[in-house]
This record gives sequence, C-alpha cells and structure tokens, in this order.
Amino acid sequence: MTAFSFLGDKYHDHDLFLETLKYALNCEINDLRPEDFPEIRKLPDLVVIGRWNLLDDETPWLKEGDIKILVDYVRSGGKLFVWHSGLARFPESYNGLVGGRFIHHPPQKKVRYYGKDIEFELVDEHYFVDLYSDVEIFLWSESDDGTSIAGWRRRYHNGKILALTPAHSEGLKDQVFRDFLKKVLNTFVNQTSW
Repeated sequence: MTAFSFLGDKYHDHDLFLETLKYALNCEINDLRPEDFPEIRKLPDLVVIGRWNLLDDETPWLKEGDIKILVDYVRSGGKLFVWHSGLARFPESYNGLVGGRFIHHPPQKKVRYYGKDIEFELVDEHYFVDLYSDVEIFLWSESDDGTSIAGWRRRYHNGKILALTPAHSEGLKDQVFRDFLKKVLNTFVNQTSW
C-alpha cells in the first residue's frame, strides 16, 4: 500500500501525528510537504491530511488548483483520510468534498468518544463540526461543553472519504485510541463497501 501524508502545523506536532499514523497503518508513508501536494497525481492508495490550511497565520497551502487535483483523485477511486486539524481553515470547495468542517473547540478537557462497539475518553480538543447531509456518522463526542460528531465517512463517485476529529497531543499516545484508529483505517482502506 502507498500512503501520502500531509501532517502537522503550528499547533499540531508533526512527528507525533506521523508516528501514530505509522502505527495505525503499519506501512511505509510518504510524508510530503504542502508544496508537494500535486504528487497525489501518482494515485497513492491513501491520502492523509492532518494539518490545517495555513502555512503561517494567513497563507493557505491548499489552493483551489490543489483542491481540484484532490477532487479528481477521490472521484477516480482514491481514498482520503481527513484527520483532526485537516478539517480546519479550508475553503468551501474542500469542505464540500470532505462532507463537513471544523467550527471551534473549547480548551482541552476530558472528552468521551463513543460509537458502535467503541467507547474511550481522552483529554483532547473537543471539536465541534458542521456537517453536510450526505455523510454516514460512526463516532460521536461528548464533554461538559456538549455533544458533537467525531467521525464520518462518505462516498464520492468511485472514491471514499473518512473524517475523524480525535486526537490532539497526549491523546495520540492513548493505546485505546491508537488501536481504534488502526481498526478504522484498516476497514477504510481494505473494504470495498462500508
């Protein structure tokens, strides 16, 4: 399997995200820089975006031309995993493809994640998201601040999209979360149907 990743930003530790992703996928990952995004034209088995869409405080790294490349990749059968900060600060064209977007999070606190046959707690950024109607929700989140969606998947033409909001910092080291991520990604990459 070939996987291309775009990970880490001002608030999210690149190396910790990469190490967690390597654990979950158990394969070689081509970890690329934002300027290398057009490389996805080589049609890897999986593209992972786990960084927000800013290089500094105002310059986006994923521009409309790159989003068109991404749309074409997924449409033709590619698999896109959008993880945590990969939901933040992107334009509507990206949000529409992914099926939702990050709105805000309160300060880190204990967050309970739950879904079919899974429940775990992390001290995490409790992401609140805005979703579109054509997604399948499989994970929810709950804290003192309320309840939100924490994981969804979506078909787009011949491709598939997986979006997951946990985890930040120490949550990436939690073994229950890491095993959950491994299971979810294995299912996403290897199953032809949901």
